[in-house]
Amino acid sequence: MNNLRKMLDRKPLLQVALDVVRLEDALRIASQLRELNNVYVEAGTPLIKSEGLRVVRLIKAVTETPVVADTKTADTALLEARLATQAGADAYTVLATAPKETLLEAKKAAEEYDILLMVDLIHSTNPLEDSRRAAEHGADIIIVHVGIDVQQRLGLTADRLAELVSKIKSTTRKLVAVAGGIKPEGIPHLVKAGADILIVGGYITKSKNPRQAALECLEAMQSSQGTD
Repeated sequence: MNNLRKMLDRKPLLQVALDVVRLEDALRIASQLRELNNVYVEAGTPLIKSEGLRVVRLIKAVTETPVVADTKTADTALLEARLATQAGADAYTVLATAPKETLLEAKKAAEEYDILLMVDLIHSTNPLEDSRRAAEHGADIIIVHVGIDVQQRLGLTADRLAELVSKIKSTTRKLVAVAGGIKPEGIPHLVKAGADILIVGGYITKSKNPRQAALECLEAMQSSQGTD
């Protein structure tokens, strides 16, 4: 069985996004995340574009955790799922704004290759409708995502989207991941809203001590479960 699929009953989970461009940086950070409970790793889009899908297997060898290939697929879903699977990925990402035909191919690919399908709402102008469509077309996980450009120019981060997370969770009944400028202080609010997976990048990858930063996120996740 897919290794990430095995983890999903232990949610909430922490997905560490390695949105760096150099392989050595990715492996240095990844090596500090070994043996952390409820943690797995993402080979970020910039890293894949810079170093290729080979990074997936290299990261997995270092962390011994499941790895997501953040391909942000918009077309040729079957092909990109096959390439991600061959590289060792446990999940790959497809854009929610992709056409129906691509989402159907993505579902077919997920079933054929036993790879989880994560559908990303980044830049969606109608996230509720797009999340419903993603669920209908076989998404395993729906990602509520504030992109880096939007974060930097508008100052918007994902912790302000708790209401949207709650609506998507209740209407789709799918696992919901959240990404976009997340820090420990924003995590309890998102978990209470229904987030199953917290995708954290810069707070961990830019830290002088990535392992400690990841532990802070895990502590925030655990504390949110212990409060009403």
